Parts: sequence; structure tokens; C-alpha cells
Amino acid sequence: MPQYGTFVPPYYVPDLPNSEELSDASVVWGMSLSLTLFAFIRCFSQTYAQWRRIRKVNLYMVLIWLELWSSTIIGVIYFAYMRGHIPPSVNMSVQCIYQIILNRAGLIADNAATVRRLKWAVFGFIVLINIAVACIWIPAQLQISPRYIRINDIWDRTEKVMLAIIDVCLNLYFVYLVRSTLIARGLSRYVTLYRVNIFMISISMTMDVGCLARDS
Repeated sequence: MPQYGTFVPPYYVPDLPNSEELSDASVVWGMSLSLTLFAFIRCFSQTYAQWRRIRKVNLYMVLIWLELWSSTIIGVIYFAYMRGHIPPSVNMSVQCIYQIILNRAGLIADNAATVRRLKWAVFGFIVLINIAVACIWIPAQLQISPRYIRINDIWDRTEKVMLAIIDVCLNLYFVYLVRSTLIARGLSRYVTLYRVNIFMISISMTMDVGCLARDS
């Protein structure tokens, strides 16, 4: 009988990738490693610059490193699982990206109270999603029953839509603040930041739509 990881029942049937899926994953993993190296350099430079200026650790520093390390570790675990190097198990991930966006918005917003309320609202919403994941996704992945698997098929698409909406709305809010509080006041050097963020929002939306179309 095969040995599985934590909480995985003995009747679990692994859904292993075929050779084509593994090849695609290897290409994406290689690209991710290159981007991870760039992200580490960027995080270090931003952390060092802020440390020289304020001589203390702020929330932004903590969030960017948490997001980078959690994403990197999760990527290693997933790829190792696809290669068959580790058995199926249960793991938890940390999502800091939304708080990073709001933290950036808080630096330029005129009304700090609005950003603070948004931070708590987004935090609470993500907590509710994580609770739903614990109640639906984990039993479905452990193949507890066919009913959980059917419910999870619907929930998975719903969750992706909700997270995509949050992502787009927060990024649009940041772009709006850049335009209304910086560019509108004559700080033309932030036009590049504005355009880059518009481009990244377009890329993010395209990827989200692609993921939803693939799963439908």
C-alpha cells in the first residue's frame, strides 16, 4: 500500500500529471525561477533603501518578504509533488499580495482611514475564503466523497472569480490614487509608474481569464 503524507487517507487515488503536463510545468517552473531571482534582488534593494531611510522594519518590508518566501516555497513543494519526489499531503499558503497593494496605496492616499478600513475588509474576506477552503477544498482533494468533489468544482471557479475581482479592484484603486494624488499635482515622473501598473493589470486579468477558461 502506498504511503501518503499528513491526513491523506489510504484510499486516496493520486491525480498525477502526464508527460505533456509535466513538460509544460517544467517550462513554467524555469521561468518562475528566473522571475524569483529578479524578485529577490528587487526585494533586497527596496528593503535596504527603506532601512537606510527610516532605520526600522516596517509592514511593507515584512509583507514583501513573506509573499516572496511563501510563493517560492509553495512553488518548490508543488513542483516536487508533480515530479513524484514528495507524497500527497496538506499544506497551507500565506497570501500577502493584497495587503502589499493596500500598503502602497496608503503611502499616497489622502484619507488614511479609508485605506485602513479596506485593509481590514480585505483581510476579513480572505479569512472567510480560507475557512471555505478548509471546509470544501481540503475534503475534496482528500477524496472524502463524490459530493465534496462536485461542490469543489463549483467553488473553485467561484473562488477564482472573487479573487480576480479583488485583485483588479485593488490595483485599479492604486492606479486611481497615483493619477489623482501624484500625476494630477504635476508629478510627471509617476506617469511611468501609472502606465506600468495599467499594463500589469491587463496581464493579470488576461491570466485570470485564461485560468477560468481552462477550467471551464
